[in-house]
Amino acid sequence: GGGGGGGVAATAESWLAASLYASMVVETLNELLFEAGRASYWMSLAPAGSGFVLSLGGYTDKVQHFLEHVVMPGVVMRGVGASWDARLFDVVKRRAREGLENEGVADAYKQARRWLNELLVVPSFTVPAQLAALATLSLARVQELAAATQPPPRPCHHRRRRQRRPAARR
Repeated sequence: GGGGGGGVAATAESWLAASLYASMVVETLNELLFEAGRASYWMSLAPAGSGFVLSLGGYTDKVQHFLEHVVMPGVVMRGVGASWDARLFDVVKRRAREGLENEGVADAYKQARRWLNELLVVPSFTVPAQLAALATLSLARVQELAAATQPPPRPCHHRRRRQRRPAARR
């Protein structure tokens, strides 16, 4: 199979490059995201048909601040155009390969979830096609393909959580 159109979903190579790119950006933000998670905020970055989807969550009154002062500066500074360590690329690429290799032995519900995800969100490149594309991907190629998605990812949506209210006094 294969995702039609263009952008990151055009080929198995571009899809995997975008996935590796998103994983590397999130990995470089781990320290910031850990602290944000302790304050009940989260972020995910994933490839989508023509670019990336940046999803955020947390308390409604502070999500905009989280986006403007933590997420976007971090994504821009450590994402597009950043110089990444080749070791980080190797780790992220190995995790991706292991995930693909383990597809056939995954629990039935995980296989069903992946199948549903492929139907609704991601292009359906076969596992062998993805493994072949992954084997040839280099850090330079990932950065090249990611740079073609300029400008940096914009937020698509966020889940809202109500602000905690103090307990009523009696």
